[in-house]
Amino acid sequence: MATNASGAPDSLSPASRARRGVGRYRAANVPEARRLVRALRRRGSEPRRLSSPPRPEPVTLANCDHEPIHIPGSIQSHGVLLAMEEPALRIRMASINTEERLGVAHEALLGRTLDCALTSESAALVADVCKRSTLRDHNPLKLVAANGGQVFDGILHRSGGLLVVELEPATSSDDLSFGQFYRRVRKSVARLRETQRVLDLAELAAEEVRSLTGFDRVMVYRFAPDASGEVVAESKRDGLESYLGLHYPASDIPAQARRLYTINWLRLIADLGYRPVPIQPTLNPLDEAPLDLSHSVLRSVSPIHVEYLTNMGVRASMSISLVVDEKLWGLVACHHYGPYFVPYEARAASEFLGEALSWQIAARERADTFEQRAASQRVLAKLVERMSASAHPTLDLAGPDSPLPALVSAEASAVSCGGKLASTGPVPSERALRAFIEWLPRVTTDQPFATESLKLDYPEAPDIQVAGVLVAPISSEEKHFVMWFRPEVERTINWGGNPEKTVQLRDGVPRLSPRGSFALWKETVKGHSAPWLPHDLEVAQQLRQGILGGIEQRAAELTKLNDELRASNFAKDEFLATVSHELRTPLNAMLGWLTLLESGELPVTKRAQALETVTRNARAQAQLVEDLLDVSRIISGKMRLDVQPVDPLEVVEAAIATMQPAAAAKGIRIQPILDPNAGPVMGDPSRLQQVLWNLLTNAVKFTPRDGRIQVRLQRVESSVELVVADSGSGIRAEFLPHAFDRFRQSNGAISRSHKGLGLGLSIVKHLVELHGGQVSVMSEGEGKGATFTVRLPIASLRPPALERKDSLSATRSGASAAPAMLEPRPELLGLRMLVVDDEPDARELVTTLLEGNGVEVTAAGSAEEALALLPRILPDILLSDIGMPKMDGYELLQKLRQLPAAEGGRTPAVALTAFARSEDRSRAFLAGFDMYLPKPVDPAELMALIMNLAQRIRGASDGERVTPTAAEQRPARVPAAALPLSDLRVLVVSGEGGTRAEIVRTLANAGALVSVAKGADDALRQLDAQDPDVLVCSLSLPDRSGAALLRELRLLNGHRTTPAVALTRADHPEDAKHAMLNGFQAYCPEAEAHSALVSRIAKLSAWSYRKASS
Repeated sequence: MATNASGAPDSLSPASRARRGVGRYRAANVPEARRLVRALRRRGSEPRRLSSPPRPEPVTLANCDHEPIHIPGSIQSHGVLLAMEEPALRIRMASINTEERLGVAHEALLGRTLDCALTSESAALVADVCKRSTLRDHNPLKLVAANGGQVFDGILHRSGGLLVVELEPATSSDDLSFGQFYRRVRKSVARLRETQRVLDLAELAAEEVRSLTGFDRVMVYRFAPDASGEVVAESKRDGLESYLGLHYPASDIPAQARRLYTINWLRLIADLGYRPVPIQPTLNPLDEAPLDLSHSVLRSVSPIHVEYLTNMGVRASMSISLVVDEKLWGLVACHHYGPYFVPYEARAASEFLGEALSWQIAARERADTFEQRAASQRVLAKLVERMSASAHPTLDLAGPDSPLPALVSAEASAVSCGGKLASTGPVPSERALRAFIEWLPRVTTDQPFATESLKLDYPEAPDIQVAGVLVAPISSEEKHFVMWFRPEVERTINWGGNPEKTVQLRDGVPRLSPRGSFALWKETVKGHSAPWLPHDLEVAQQLRQGILGGIEQRAAELTKLNDELRASNFAKDEFLATVSHELRTPLNAMLGWLTLLESGELPVTKRAQALETVTRNARAQAQLVEDLLDVSRIISGKMRLDVQPVDPLEVVEAAIATMQPAAAAKGIRIQPILDPNAGPVMGDPSRLQQVLWNLLTNAVKFTPRDGRIQVRLQRVESSVELVVADSGSGIRAEFLPHAFDRFRQSNGAISRSHKGLGLGLSIVKHLVELHGGQVSVMSEGEGKGATFTVRLPIASLRPPALERKDSLSATRSGASAAPAMLEPRPELLGLRMLVVDDEPDARELVTTLLEGNGVEVTAAGSAEEALALLPRILPDILLSDIGMPKMDGYELLQKLRQLPAAEGGRTPAVALTAFARSEDRSRAFLAGFDMYLPKPVDPAELMALIMNLAQRIRGASDGERVTPTAAEQRPARVPAAALPLSDLRVLVVSGEGGTRAEIVRTLANAGALVSVAKGADDALRQLDAQDPDVLVCSLSLPDRSGAALLRELRLLNGHRTTPAVALTRADHPEDAKHAMLNGFQAYCPEAEAHSALVSRIAKLSAWSYRKASS
């Protein structure tokens, strides 16, 4: 199918090619004429009007794709063309058949207005339509010749600055009425909408267009990526040979013809035996160029296309473009075996049908593409996850279980990175693969490379048993590639005749000639794979960009990490040097004085001084160690607060009193400006005093003799503000952002004049933030002092003075009201436990604690030893560490659970481990442990947990104890259901150690399975691993409020209806209302938890059960 005609395979009579070629070729060599005009203008001469262009070149193999088919200089003979200047509608160009059709010679029309050719009414109609925005919407116009003769269908468009009017004979058949065409088209479009598959759409469209137009044959022709085409649907009259399934080469429709099909969607050739009608003058007077007929319905036909269709026996043809996403998808090609004129209305209806078919094809293909992309994105997500979890992300894309081939529907894949290879599926040999990798930089650098036949692109390749290859280059220089491979797919293509162009010598010149035969011509294609689709290249590029982004991110992270490690190592070295100095200095004094005391030679008058010096330096060392432990607690998240109402005035006064002697020794005056009504705060009195003591210590340390320190306490809006300002050495501006960093000091030199580890301010910052506050520092520079400001949120009620004094005195003295930890409990007497831990100190601590509470303990230092002891002791409870050499706690439990029940296979098990992440907790429960406790263990929580398990095992209530005997001889126990909260899973969220331990004991005694969270974040992590039946939550938590936690809980699937009980404070009566307004189903004062909490939970769980059942 050679140029701009119908589309697929059919054509006209070669007999008239010579006589029809005159007008066609007259405009073929216009570039030479245009060059001549430009040359004359450059010389300043008036361009000479060309009466006829130079003789054209014949169409040969060299210029076939450049044949200017859009400017043929002639039209088909069944119509007339007039080109006019607006707005006067003065005729500037005309086809030479106007006398035959309109009764006026074309020479007489040139330079005159349109009303010389058409009636004044028709000319006025054209003038009116020209004022509208679009001409196409008004086509066709019914126009009448001026001589009162024929009625024409007038089709208007603009080209080269002229208004082009094409006139075709109008039809008067009632069968062509608009109403009838509308009903038929609407029915056809409805049928297209109901069809799902693209091939079914094509088949239906062929039938509908043939029914609408009456052509002998209608085909749907689909283009392949290489621009060849295949007949995918056909509707024909009986007796005609079928073209269905035949392929036609890309050269049948050259590139310039395909471009025209996207501009003008419908093309009619009414009679291939027509004589081309030239247009005069040859060049447009406005621009001295041939008139562009891309949008013309009468445009003349290329001689080669005429011959092509004639060789197929076709006499008339029509083509309808199928355009999807602005690209030519295919054609609806219509053939007739005699002259056949289709009225404009029928053509317009057919064109609309073609547009509807294009829309439907686009919709189906987009849906298919969306499914392909969705599948690819799922595979891509797996690959990204695979890379993110790997130390060698790119190389680990491939492997035995990798989904990499599935990303582009390949059979195999390989990755080369750093000289290493990894593969998935049947890839070429390593030798062939490495040779291929060496060749790749020649053909690809930064874009995916794809071939369906590697042998064609890489003929020197060693024996590679693959045909198709797709490559995503990550770095060609580094030989870093991701490759996919497809096997050979041998196939047979049915061509409509030999697909090679025929070349004939005419006048000694090799001229192109269309095929003379269209008989079935089979070609067997070998060495090719299934074609790579645009989507495959797109997803390969996505993977490439993802890898490159990951590499860049990793490089940036490594650079940042290296900088941080370098700084951290420097800080560590400085810190170790400081620690060494700070520990050795008091040791030196202590050892010296102790040596003198030991010698007995020290005078009696000096012995008191020696003992005081040793004691003072020992306390200094203890403080250093305590600071280090505080930092360890901060880093591990184990810092705990005993939160209660605190009067900050008491804290400040106590701290000032403590620091007064040290300040007086240097002549420093401490000036307190304290507001007694600043307001209470919720906090830990000892930790708040530590904050102020650290700030005052720093102030005294860095303030010179006879200096001044001001301490201010005041209320600012809804906060209590504490300010410590000194007149000391100040802080350099560049150090201010690092003032609260660990191990950082403004002067880290060996010769620094002030002692300390550089930990105090970092501890201050963390303690203040734990209290929900903020700390900041200001300094105008060295020698100008520093001001530290602490802001704490104010509490709603002021605590009684007596409570303040008691609290503070307890803080000062360090007294503890904690219950005795080593006191035998009647309910635990006779309980047998097996404790397994490879660390002797940890094992001894737990053993001592349990034995002190009346438990019979057998200790084992390894999992192997525990398994050997099991049959002999048959423990009631197993308490096991997780991280042990050779056999860990998980494997121990697995072997335990494989034993029969009579041999201890169902023994309740508790995991006690230093692995304290949420995923470790989840793994412990999934492995079969009944309970989980992180190290370091809280003795109260451990004993509460053991009490819980003991109650479940014994089934006892109200202190009743069953004396244990051998496992198989023990009497029947009271059923666990006798306990009020039997087996109910309760999560207790509370930040207060003493209160929390008491609540845990109370609930465990009632049969509940209790888990403990020390804050909101800890609670949310635990919810990933377990599903509690009831939540018991303090309204005040270290990290945020209990109400905020409940709101987050309600957003989680599975926890939107979990009953929740709020623990309210006795001195905050508004807590109860606050709890109920924020979604808690019940509340219980903390002071009454030991007596009322069990009944509240029992009622609430019963209500929850009834609600779920209903």
